[in-house]
Amino acid sequence: MKKLMKYLTEINTLIGRQIKALVAVSLLIICTACPNIEDPLQYDLVLDNRTAAEIEVKFYNNKDGAFGESYLLSPFTIKKTSFSVGVFENEVVVEEFFNSWYGKTRVFKNDSLMIEWNSPAYYGGSENHFYNINAWMVENSHPSSFIDGTFTFTIYPEDLEQHQTK
Repeated sequence: MKKLMKYLTEINTLIGRQIKALVAVSLLIICTACPNIEDPLQYDLVLDNRTAAEIEVKFYNNKDGAFGESYLLSPFTIKKTSFSVGVFENEVVVEEFFNSWYGKTRVFKNDSLMIEWNSPAYYGGSENHFYNINAWMVENSHPSSFIDGTFTFTIYPEDLEQHQTK
């Protein structure tokens, strides 16, 4: 290969000059190519109803109280929502989620308000509160080639028994 390159670079013909120009342009393109920009990882929001009741989870804007989204969950079901969040490798999925999410979450059973959770997000102990970042489960693998994982909030029967707003 070295002999071939030496021969081609020493040729002072039209073909030799074209090869030299092609090699120079190729090296220029390789050296000045755009750096590899990292694509964000995509995580889907999932709600898990571990209660024996059909519940509705509604999200509201904290600033003006406007209704945002609603999800009806059958008993003992997991519901993948239409929301996903993009995060980079060193970011916390749930923190990034709360940067763009609603500030108030209400859970209804038979059209009765069972519990209301309000932002801001925080790092709490084991308390199951929608805005407690520690109450979420993040899974980093997903069978879809477009989604890198899921982050799940689980509603337990104890949450509905509280009958108070938090």
